[in-house]
Order: sequence, then structure tokens, then C-alpha cells
Amino acid sequence: MNFSVSRKQFDFRSLLPLVAVQSLCLAGFLYFFSTGNKEFAWLFYMAPFQIVFLMLLFHKAQFLLLAASIVAPLAVCQLIPNDYHQFIFFPSIIGLLILLRFTSWGKLNTPERRWGHLLPPERFVGLGLLGWIIISFIIAIIRGPTERFFIICNVLILEAFILGYFFAVVPQDVLKVKELINAIATGVAVCVVLLPLLVRYSAGFVDTFGGKKLSVPFGILDLNALGMLIATLASALLGIVLGERRFLHRLYLGFVVVILLIGLVFTRSRGAWFGMGIALLYLLLKTRSPVLGAITGAGGVFVIVFSFFRSLFISRLEGTNLNDPAFIARLILWNFGLLVARKNWLFGVGWENFRFIKYIYGYPRFADPKVYFSTHNLYLEMMADLGLVGFLLFVVLLFGTIVRTDRLAGKVENQFQYTALGVTAALIAFAAHSFFDSLSSTFMVIGMWFGMAMALRRLASNSTPGVNDFFG
Repeated sequence: MNFSVSRKQFDFRSLLPLVAVQSLCLAGFLYFFSTGNKEFAWLFYMAPFQIVFLMLLFHKAQFLLLAASIVAPLAVCQLIPNDYHQFIFFPSIIGLLILLRFTSWGKLNTPERRWGHLLPPERFVGLGLLGWIIISFIIAIIRGPTERFFIICNVLILEAFILGYFFAVVPQDVLKVKELINAIATGVAVCVVLLPLLVRYSAGFVDTFGGKKLSVPFGILDLNALGMLIATLASALLGIVLGERRFLHRLYLGFVVVILLIGLVFTRSRGAWFGMGIALLYLLLKTRSPVLGAITGAGGVFVIVFSFFRSLFISRLEGTNLNDPAFIARLILWNFGLLVARKNWLFGVGWENFRFIKYIYGYPRFADPKVYFSTHNLYLEMMADLGLVGFLLFVVLLFGTIVRTDRLAGKVENQFQYTALGVTAALIAFAAHSFFDSLSSTFMVIGMWFGMAMALRRLASNSTPGVNDFFG
């Protein structure tokens, strides 16, 4: 790719931010190497090469978002090292997006059309929630105690917010939004196809397929997290396929959805099944489409015909009762979530800090020997971690985005209708699943769905006046 542009003089000042970042990486390497933390030092050593590679390969914002969309599901499934994607890949993507957005470096290439801006509802509520997370973080640090993982989680949620912002302002038309959805589908498809191999790889480890986790090359894969990825994506594709007029494309998307539904059964995640079911009910009530009924029916028949998938599905349903250990554990965690929320009703204990703080409030340590469990309910988690204000901001952001995007999907025969329908279904699947899980590992991908919903609203506001009110 050629970085020279005819009739434009190269301005070395445009590279100063990049040089500053590279110098910071080198300083970080020297500091951590000299203090004996050599593993972390090598991350800083690799970062400059990562930045240069991304700069040369993906010198446009849309390309950077596509790369992030493919890698994010792989990161959730622990198919790439945690330190790499947390501290090198996504920060490099975000850093280059900031360079493109706020400096003249991006002008060295063919300029893209003017970047968009968030509409007032998303801007105010989103910034309010991010600001409250930062305030809760500062107060938690001052009060103590905190863990290193708590600090990392707050860095990662900041990355998710920033990346979600770029997903909202970069796409220039609805086709660009569809490109991003297809990129997420690519990453999730790789995870689903590799599931049988990962089960075989995990055999003999403590966390096997008999539980809800798999030992994979770079960590532990939570099948509930994979289930959420599949449920949100399958819901989105079901909405999009309804607007696809080309028969072969519709057939292809329908086939992909069936494969995703099979993978969803494979995860044995009841929360993901519930989220998918609520999203499917929304789509059926919204569209009353026979095509949608045929696709879901085909997936159901496939599960029933093959005994392996049928047994997985039935065994999980039969195990769902008051004697289910997972259900009892959730009740205990929900109770302690409410307790922590009542004791810290204003600022909470800090984002993702309930995992460590709950022991101070009497949660039995023996019941949590290896994993610092969350509340297993995102809404309770928000109340415990961020207090009442943070909880309300999150609820307004989530359900306000769903309502506004649903309004856009309800406008018949507009170019955004079916894409908005799919994105709304994805957010509904996430919202429903969140009643039974709090999966912070998926928030990078969930932030992308939020960003795409906001992008559709922004694009629609450019072509249709009068959609800037709070509920669309």
C-alpha cells in the first residue's frame, strides 16, 4: 500500500505522535526489564512492531475495525494470548484510530469522508456511565482493598468503550456496518468450527467438557461466554437474512445460522439459550416472517434428529430445577450481590471488584476455591460494582439503545431496516442472557454491537430528520 499522495507535501510533524508512542513503548521495555519483570517487558518490546505492522497493513479506520472484529471473538475464546490482545493488539488498534481521528497522519492517505458524531442520547449517557466507572475506580483504590486483576478489568472496559465509540462514528453507510457484522461472524465461526478440536484438546484436564469450561491453548474457555457470542451473532444474522433479496446469499446466511445454532447447543449454556430464545421471539413478533420460521425450524429439526445434540439439550433442561447446584450457587451469589449493593449503594465497590470484595461480607471462601465468581447477573453486578447511579446509567444506555434501534427497524422499506432489526435482536439476546451471567470477557464484542447500533442511528439521522429525540 502506497503512503505517498500526489500533490501533497509530506509533513514530518504528523509522525510525532507515532514517534512518541514508540518511545513510550521502548521506555516501558527498559523499565520492566530492569526491574526483573521480563515477561511484561517483552510485551512493550513487541508493541512497536505491532504498531508499525498495523500502520502499514490497515491504514484506514474501517480496516482497523474489521481487524478488531475478527480478533475479538478469538480473544474471548482464549485462542490468542491474553497479554497480547489486552496490552498490544487492541491498544495498538485504538492508538492508530486516535491518530487517524485527531491528527493529520491519516491525511497522508486517501482521505475518508468526514467522521460522524454520536447523537446526544448516546453521547450523554455513554460518557456518564464511563465517567461513573472511573469515579468508582478511584474511590475503590482509595478505600481498598483491590487486586491487580481489578485494575486490569478497568483498563479493559476503557478499551471497550473507546473501541465502541469508533464503531459508532467510523462507518460511512449501512454496508460498512454489515461488513463489521460479517467480520465478527468470521471470528465466531472459527471458534465454533474449532469446538470439537478444543474438546479433544481439553480431555484430561481438570476443566473438561463435563463442566462449563474448556482448557484451551492460552487459558480457560468459558462456554457461557462463547454461548453469548453465538446467541448475539445468530440473532443479528436472522434479522439481516430477512432483508436479503439474493437467493444464494439468503441460503448462505441461513446455513451459517443453522451452524451457529448447533454450536449454541454444543455450549450447553442455558443463559445463552434463553437470550437466543427471547431474541427469536422478538424477531417473530416483529416480522411474522415464514422464512424466519423455516430457518429456526430447520435448526430445531437438526438438533432433534442427531442424538448427540438432542441428548445435550435434553440433559441441560432436565437438570434445571431447584436441586441444580448451579442454580443454588447463583441464588447465593445474587444474595451477596444485593448485600454488597445495599452497603455501597452510591458508588459501589468498583467495576469488577465484587469478585474480591464479597469475601469481606461473609461469602464462604471454600465455595469459591479456584475462581473469583461474579454475581452471575449483570444487573446485580452493576448495582454492586457501580452503585445505584451506575446501574441506572447502564440500564438507560442498554434499553434506550434497544428502543431507539427498534424504532429504526420499524420504519418499513428503509435501507437500515433489516440491519437495525438484526442489531436490535443481538442486543436483546445480550440483555436477556445478562439476567443469568455477568461475562466481562465478552464486553469488547458487546461494545461493538452497541457501537453499530449507534452508527445506524447516526446514519439514519443524516438522511431522516427528526430522529434525535431520546427514544428515536
